[in-house]
This record gives sequence, C-alpha cells and structure tokens, in this order.
Amino acid sequence: MDPSSLIPILITIAVGLTGLGVVVMIAFGLKSLIDGRVSVLSSALIGAPMLIGVGIGFATGDWVFAAVTTLIILVVATILVILSGVVRSTLGL
Repeated sequence: MDPSSLIPILITIAVGLTGLGVVVMIAFGLKSLIDGRVSVLSSALIGAPMLIGVGIGFATGDWVFAAVTTLIILVVATILVILSGVVRSTLGL
C-alpha cells in the first residue's frame, strides 16, 4: 500500500476525532450548566466569539474575512478591557 493513499484516511480520522472532541466539550458544558457549576454569563462569553465569526461569515460569505475580522474584534475588545482596568486602578474607582 502506497503511503500517500493513507493521507485521506488519516485526515478523515483526524477531522472525525476533532469533531467528536467538540461534541463532547459541548455536552459536558451543557451538563455543567444544568448542574449549576457554571454561570450562564461565563458560558455566553465563551460562545460569543463563535457567534460573532459565524454571523460575519454568513453576512459576508467570506469565511477567511470573517475569521480575521473576529480576531481583530477580539483583540481590540481585550485591549479595551485591559485599558479600562488600568484607568480604574489609576483613578481609584
């Protein structure tokens, strides 16, 4: 058997295992939400980047643009949060 013929099979297995991992993470996240070990707000904050990316992707039809735009939005939001913390601590608020 030629080693190059194994590549599509191995890629399929890798994508399948990645998908299975995502499904398991979502299932255990929902279980933690139901059990009350995780707040709804923290779960929403974890899912926000995905919703932003998917929204931009469907709006523009260009998924690479959506990914880059989502990254830029998240970096800017992170910088703003850090700066607001610095300002609050500097002014003693």
